[in-house]
Amino acid sequence: MRYHFSHHVFPLCVLINALPSFAFVFSSLSHHKRQQTCLFASGKGFGKQEPTPRPAPAKTYGKNVNSMSNSPLPDISDVTMMDFFDNKSRWIPMFRELSMGTCLAVDALRNRGDVSEQHVHTALPDKPSEEKDMSFLSAFLDSMHQSLLDIPITNSPGGKDDDNDLHFMEEGRRLMAIQRFHVASPSTDLFATCWSEIYELKTQNVVHTGSLILVPHVSLQDLDEFCATQVLRPLEWLGLQTQFEVASLQRDSPAIRLLYQLQDMPDIPDNPDAYA
Repeated sequence: MRYHFSHHVFPLCVLINALPSFAFVFSSLSHHKRQQTCLFASGKGFGKQEPTPRPAPAKTYGKNVNSMSNSPLPDISDVTMMDFFDNKSRWIPMFRELSMGTCLAVDALRNRGDVSEQHVHTALPDKPSEEKDMSFLSAFLDSMHQSLLDIPITNSPGGKDDDNDLHFMEEGRRLMAIQRFHVASPSTDLFATCWSEIYELKTQNVVHTGSLILVPHVSLQDLDEFCATQVLRPLEWLGLQTQFEVASLQRDSPAIRLLYQLQDMPDIPDNPDAYA
């Protein structure tokens, strides 16, 4: 069962407030699919059975999540841990606080930075306030919702979930985890934004939460490279690679999605009013 959204750009507040309702939709998809292959409610379509399934939109998760552009991920073998921490010495106090005790970077962090230095991360608001940024975000979320609707529904033998249903569920639970939203401008320090958000998510320590950072002025290929060299690899050095899922993706515009301790979709009663 999938809710239908009209194709115009929603106001940002409507889209953000609608996110909790997806919990009911995604958790009940399998249950309702076993009962019917094409559902309608009050004249509103939930999707349609198609004789020839359309190709599903590209996944924003999985092992190839950061190679969604036409070019492969850049070779980052020459980006060493020592070089990285030498170049980011101002961030050492924060890296030291975030790092796990037995991480690869333990020696590098011990021998660098003044322990008395203050963190350089910035506590950012959880959503933009500028009208232009809200417009970017509204268009992105509308595109994200549309990409969910574009995942075909197929009638699997025995009513079992197929790859498309799994794709729908996986994208949906990631969308629901996002609680913080940012739009970067050409003057934004993207590294500072990403790591300030990582620090926020880690120190708040609330599972199944995340941040979305739109980067309209950067190509997806460049964003892939940034995520690989400035976020994914350092997270591994700090021992945090199993706690965070990082994806560079594109819907209406390129974006970085940071998810902290992503959880499975919870079992939810067949009562959407619980999320009102």
